[in-house]
Amino acid sequence: KPLIRLMLYGFHRIKETIAFENVAAGLEYLHSYPEKPVIHQDIKPANVLIDSNGNYAITDFGISVKKDVDCYYEDANSGTLVYMAPERFNGNATPLPESDIWAFGATLFEIVTGDVPFGDEGGLAQANGAPIPNIGQAIPQEIKKLIYACLDKNPAKRPSAQDIVDFIIRRRLKKDRLKYIILTLAFATVLFKQSNILQRLINKSVAQDTIKKTHRETNKNKMI
Repeated sequence: KPLIRLMLYGFHRIKETIAFENVAAGLEYLHSYPEKPVIHQDIKPANVLIDSNGNYAITDFGISVKKDVDCYYEDANSGTLVYMAPERFNGNATPLPESDIWAFGATLFEIVTGDVPFGDEGGLAQANGAPIPNIGQAIPQEIKKLIYACLDKNPAKRPSAQDIVDFIIRRRLKKDRLKYIILTLAFATVLFKQSNILQRLINKSVAQDTIKKTHRETNKNKMI
């Protein structure tokens, strides 16, 4: 199913972290292709599919090109306007991997907020001075920073697809460590409680034995 279909029905925030990881990994593969890096040129929700297991994949390579091949954007129709980076509106602009990253950032922005960052004009609005809109949704600050970095007006300041994948891996490891610490603390708490209960039972048992022994000795003394 296309990601756009879920977004149209109001599910634009479903598993956004998985979308980050899967699409970023796909771009990293394309941009580091051994012969020549492949530039997709039309990253957008409609070109991201979701399978029955919840995995995301990039599709529609109709206008994709290889980096450093003699080509340029013939017109504004070489892609989808609202997901086109600002540099693509320069005359005879050559395809860049960084433009895919900007489109990826615009896609993430839309997944999180439900709206594209620069309206119908896309990167043209940013080229004309429009600032990156704030993300008001309650998501981790580091995710917001990632999206803002992808949407940077300067292509050289955007993270690479590999940078994004590394960020996601570090974040996952950090969360896994946190889960491990929480589980360890929870387990230690359970053991502590159980040890306290056991100690109370032992104390109670010792106290009962002492009382019984005292009664026996008292009865014995009475008999004497």
